[in-house]
This record gives sequence, C-alpha cells and structure tokens, in this order.
Amino acid sequence: MTDYSITWDGTSLRVNEGDNIEIQRGIKTSDSTIRATRIKNTSQGGVFHSDIEGITMSVMPHDFAEPYQGYVANLEVSQGSTKFDLVSKVDLKLDRILKECKPMIDEELFENTNGKNYDDTVTNAFKVLEERLRKKLGLAASVYGDNLINYAFNPETGKISLGETIAEKQAVFFLFKGVNGWYRNPAAHRFIRDEGFTTFQVISIVDYLLKLIK
Repeated sequence: MTDYSITWDGTSLRVNEGDNIEIQRGIKTSDSTIRATRIKNTSQGGVFHSDIEGITMSVMPHDFAEPYQGYVANLEVSQGSTKFDLVSKVDLKLDRILKECKPMIDEELFENTNGKNYDDTVTNAFKVLEERLRKKLGLAASVYGDNLINYAFNPETGKISLGETIAEKQAVFFLFKGVNGWYRNPAAHRFIRDEGFTTFQVISIVDYLLKLIK
C-alpha cells in the first residue's frame, strides 16, 4: 500500500527502487502527497537538497518535525523531476512478489487489485469472485454474499459440486463462507487498520477460490 506520493523538483536526487529514505523537508500538499526538498537516503548514504527549492513554489517548504520514513517504490525519473511512492517495507516486498507471480494469478483479479490499498483490494477481489460465480450460475446481481455462497455450495442443495464426500462438500462450503466473513465483511463495513491483514493474502486466497470454481 502506498503511504505517500512523493515529487522532487530538480536533478540532484539520487535514489533507487527499494532505498530506505527519510523525507526531512518539503510541502505536504494533501493527506497523501508530498513535494519534497530534502531527503536523506539511509540505504546509500547522503542527504539531498533540491537545487530549485522555492523557485516555482507558492508556499515555501519547511522542515518536518518528524521525517516521513519508508521505501522507494514505482520510481519515475524524467527531465527535471523525480516521482515515486513512499511505502512500508512489508508492502514493498509483497508488491514485488505479487508482480513476479502475475503470470500465475487470475488476470481479471490482478488488474482490479494491483496497487490498491487493503480496503479497495478486498472490495475489488470479492467483486471479481462474486461476478464469476453469478456468471457461472446465471444469477442476477441481486444475489450476493452469504446468499450467493449458500446457493452455490450448500452441501445438500448447492449448484456447484466440489468434493467426493459430504464432509468435503461441507469443507468447501465453509471455506467460501469463512473467507467471505473473515475478509470481505469487515472491510465492507469499516476501515481495516493494523490487524495483520495484507493485500497479498487477500489476492492469493481469492485467486485460489477462483481456480476452484473454474
């Protein structure tokens, strides 16, 4: 998940993907965007100062009482400027793993979740799953959530049969019902923060469920 979008004016900055940095000075233009003018690169060493600070700025930069710390991701360098995302280390590693796994992940799922925050990842991932189920079963959009799972996988009346025994059919039913209740429902009703969930977990398990119904 991206914590902040960073813009740097000038050509003096030296950073690479994955570098651990501190944004020490600049202008916070919104809750999630920063125009930086002094950055400490902990990974490579050195503190970089914008060589055109204040020249084209209507608001002067200031020192941040607590530097914004994180890792460089999605680095874009163009003539006269540098742009990148500031992310946590865990999210950066998982983002790299996810991109490496792209050929193995359901294409529609990947396109609708790549680069999203946790809440949007959950919302989009389960939309893909539910739409895939409704299409397979010929159902209208009014059937969703637990009703859709019950219609599809109820061990006795479900229209999709997965498993050789009643116990296995029940396991599949509870698997879909449990994932829906544990991941989708909380994110549908409140913002999820610091509860140990990651976007990678959600994408991986929904991808597995998509492969089951395929």
